[in-house]
Amino acid sequence: MGVRLHVRETEPGRWTCSTAHLRIDEHRRLVDAVAHLRAEAAALHEPELWLHLADGTSERIAMVPLVP
Repeated sequence: MGVRLHVRETEPGRWTCSTAHLRIDEHRRLVDAVAHLRAEAAALHEPELWLHLADGTSERIAMVPLVP
């Protein structure tokens, strides 16, 4: 298992990017937060990207290659 990266819905229209222990930044759009962490994950060994919604649900996001 590699590094876990997280996108969390902190309030409507706010998405926080983080590792398990460090808040990285915040985005207004989910697509921007996911794109940011997918770009970060490209440099990591076996990254896991997780989405956490405000309702308490979570899901792992597939790490498919980015299309240029």
